[in-house]
Amino acid sequence: MKVFPLKPEKRRSEVHSAGESRVAVIPCPDYSPERVSQAVRDGLNALGGVEQFARPQENILLKPNLLAGDPPERAVTVHPQVFRAVARAFQSTGARVTYGDSPARGRSERIAQVAGLAAVAGELDIPMADFQHGELRGLDGRLRGQRVRLANGVITADGMVGISKMKTHGLTGITGAIKNQFGTLPGLQKSELHLRYPDVYRFSELLAAVLSLAPPRLYIMDGITAMEGNGPRGGTPRHMGVLLFSTDAVALDTVFCRLIHLNPAHVPFLEAAENAGIGTWRMERIRILGADIDSLVCNDFQVPRRPPPRFLTSTYMPRFLREWFTPRPVIDVSRCRNCGACVAQCPVSPRALEWPEEDGRKTTPVYRYERCIRCYCCQEICPEKAIYIHVPLPGRILYRK
Repeated sequence: MKVFPLKPEKRRSEVHSAGESRVAVIPCPDYSPERVSQAVRDGLNALGGVEQFARPQENILLKPNLLAGDPPERAVTVHPQVFRAVARAFQSTGARVTYGDSPARGRSERIAQVAGLAAVAGELDIPMADFQHGELRGLDGRLRGQRVRLANGVITADGMVGISKMKTHGLTGITGAIKNQFGTLPGLQKSELHLRYPDVYRFSELLAAVLSLAPPRLYIMDGITAMEGNGPRGGTPRHMGVLLFSTDAVALDTVFCRLIHLNPAHVPFLEAAENAGIGTWRMERIRILGADIDSLVCNDFQVPRRPPPRFLTSTYMPRFLREWFTPRPVIDVSRCRNCGACVAQCPVSPRALEWPEEDGRKTTPVYRYERCIRCYCCQEICPEKAIYIHVPLPGRILYRK
C-alpha cells in the first residue's frame, strides 16, 4: 500500500512525534442522509479536507466493519448512510473507490447485502475488493518473525479508510478503529490466530502488529447508534449521536473510551499500539476538534470495565484458579436456536463446545471449559444473542466489576 503525506509540510508521523494527535468529534443526532452527509463533511474539513486523504485516480479502499449479516437497526455493522456519505466524499476527489472486509463468518457479499452496504455500493458503482485471497506478510515489533495473510484488496489499494462501529467486545472490552483492522486478514486464519494468541494481552500485541502492516490514512467511527452490553453482535443499541474522525487510531479509540466513561488504561490494545509506535492514548496529547466532548459523555454505558489481570492469563496459572476468576462464555438456553454457529466458530481442537443429539436432533451445545481458551469467538458470532460472558464472583471482586 502506497502512502502519501497528509500535507506537503507535515506528515502523519511528524504529527505524532510532535506529541499531538487530533480527533474530530462531530455530533449527528440520527441517520438522515442530509445530517450524516453534513457531519462527514464537517469531520473531514476539521482534519484539513478530504483532499488530504486521496488524489485523483488513486484506488481508495473503504474498510467498514462487516462483522456479520444483520440489518442496520441492530447496530452490528457500519450504517449504510455513513458508508454512503464517506464513499461520496472520496469519489468527489476523483479517486477510484472500492470497499471490503473479512467477516467473522460467512461471505462478504451476503453480509454486505443484509447490512445494507451492497445496495449503496451498487448505487454508487463501488466494486467489492478481494478479501477472500491474500499474501503472506511478516509482522514487526514483539511479533517479529510471525506471518499473517493480508487481503489482496488491502495490498493493491493506494490508501485505505477504516470505518469502524462504536461497540463493546467480549475479549477486548471495546471494538473500534484498531480492532476493525483485524478484518484485513481474510478467511479462517483469524480463528487460528485466536488460538495462537489466546489471551487479551497477547491478542492486543497481534492487533497492533496487524495495524502496522497497512495503516489506513484515515479512521472514521460510526457512533450515532452504538452497541453496549453483550457486544460485538449480541449487545443492545445505544444512541450516542456522534461521528469520530482521526488519522490516529489509538487517539480515536481513546476518545471513544472517554465518551463511554471508560479508562483507556484498561483497554490493553491501546497500550500495545502505542508501544508499537502507532499513536497515543494519553488525553493530554490529544486535541479534540469540533464538539465539546464533555457534553456527549455517557456515564452509564454498559461496557466491561477491566480486563482480567495479566497474571490470570499466564499458562502457568492453575486451572482451578482460572475457573474461579476468568470470565467464561455461557449459553442462555431460552434464546439458543441450536444453529451450531458457535460450535463451528470454536478454534480449539477438540472443540470446547460439544453438540449433543437427542432422538436424532441436535440440542443446545455444551461447553467443556477445560478446553476453552476464553477467546469468546462463540459469543462474538452468535446470531441469537444467546451467549454472554459470565464473570465468577471472585473475578467480579478482583476486577471491581
